[in-house]
Amino acid sequence: MLRSADKVPSGRQSHSARTQGMRRLGTTSEYVLGSDAEELRRLRFQHELWSEATRRLLDRAGFAAGDTLLDIGCGPGHTTFMLRDRVGDRGRVIGIDSSEAMVATLRREAERRSASNVEALRQDVGTLGGIHAIDGAFARWLFCFLNEPSPVVQRIAAALRPGGRLAVMDYFHYAAMTIEPRSAIFDRVVEAIAASLAQIGPGLQVGRQLPGMIVSAGLRVESLEPICGVGRPGTGIWEWFDQFQASYLPKVVAGGFLSRAERSAFERFWSATSANPDAFLFPAPMIGIVATKA
Repeated sequence: MLRSADKVPSGRQSHSARTQGMRRLGTTSEYVLGSDAEELRRLRFQHELWSEATRRLLDRAGFAAGDTLLDIGCGPGHTTFMLRDRVGDRGRVIGIDSSEAMVATLRREAERRSASNVEALRQDVGTLGGIHAIDGAFARWLFCFLNEPSPVVQRIAAALRPGGRLAVMDYFHYAAMTIEPRSAIFDRVVEAIAASLAQIGPGLQVGRQLPGMIVSAGLRVESLEPICGVGRPGTGIWEWFDQFQASYLPKVVAGGFLSRAERSAFERFWSATSANPDAFLFPAPMIGIVATKA
């Protein structure tokens, strides 16, 4: 039986209203969560939380000194500099993002670090104009935001040299995220988040489709690894979801995927559960993929 605080309020909007709302959110080339100082702090925290999983994925990809690598959908460049550490002074890293603000942030950081072998390009991530014969490409949490990820995979494959490698980290099955104690309003919020991004592409299940897309692009999938975790209140995973929902739920409400009453009910639940030391969160599982061009 649900407690009264866990009952899901009514008020879901029609499909057409939800779709129109998400189209309004998706009409800009800027990152859907914005690029203000608060979001940049959230992205840094997110990067640090998942940096070890990212490092293991890069190890499997075998990116090494002297390589020329792409960081596609680079954002402010946290992984760009992880890649630079691998290629060293003899290598080169090109960060590509469609957001002018993110590219500007990366350029400033490259200048601050005197990283002359880091280049930041603002362009549609599906274009990759003038880029070819590269040693490797990396994409983290990119394809879940794309309308049509398959053509992007095709262009990345075309830009790789024979023997070049692609490493991808993205969401596999967002609806698998769960929490204990269970709550209908938590499940409702997870559903609304996933639905909001499903309107603009495969969304937060894209990791299930990516291996097939990669093979269709002519690459050989070398490894598939699950990436997941669990966290209690006060841990990094708990704080990660706390920051994300605070940033993104207003947009989910604006897009018509969640009502204001539902959001208020969730906030009451989240506040109470965050004070429960026995609660735990299993976040959305991700997948790490490494592929090679023959």
